Amino acid sequence: MREVNPISRDKIVIKAASFTLNDTVDLLLTLRASLGMLRYIDSTGTPNVNQRLSDVVNNVGDQWNHGQAVWNAAHPNNQVFMGDFWSEWVQDYYPYIITYVEEYVQFGIDEMRKC
Repeated sequence: MREVNPISRDKIVIKAASFTLNDTVDLLLTLRASLGMLRYIDSTGTPNVNQRLSDVVNNVGDQWNHGQAVWNAAHPNNQVFMGDFWSEWVQDYYPYIITYVEEYVQFGIDEMRKC
């Protein structure tokens, strides 16, 4: 699926304007799945997906920090800061993806209302 954006805005425009039942249902399912994914990730019920995701993100950060410490100890004149980069990146990425999905869903709703 290289070079394919499953949630491109072009697909929304085409599906919203087609007026076919299959395209309409497909578009609604895509919008619903997008919002459902955000709700699922934020779920703290059983299973606690939010905590599991946080644990994975923290474990990845721990691994980057360990690799950073090992590299920096072996190469004092060539320091790297991958653990710091990971921490900053992941904190920026989640708000970005939430905003992206919200804007995508709103765009889909707006396109469907135009038709």
